[in-house]
Amino acid sequence: MSEPRRTRISLPEFCRERGISKRTAIGWIEAGELPAIDLRSATAKRPRLFLAIEDIAAFEERRHVGTQKAQVKRQKRKASDVPNF
Repeated sequence: MSEPRRTRISLPEFCRERGISKRTAIGWIEAGELPAIDLRSATAKRPRLFLAIEDIAAFEERRHVGTQKAQVKRQKRKASDVPNF
């Protein structure tokens, strides 16, 4: 029997997998870039933030930079083109 597919992960787990600080991820959440779900109990004071797998995928797609273009090699100047001082 296969494991049920996860639909969300905790904020600490998200940060640990990506090697970022919690403060960085909370900044993205506060800026509205990364949606989060607060699953704390009614009596809890601190938030228990969880992130939907689909939201993480969409966030990473928006932030993906892509591949860089190869740098064009510059031709070296000939000795006759270099000014003498």
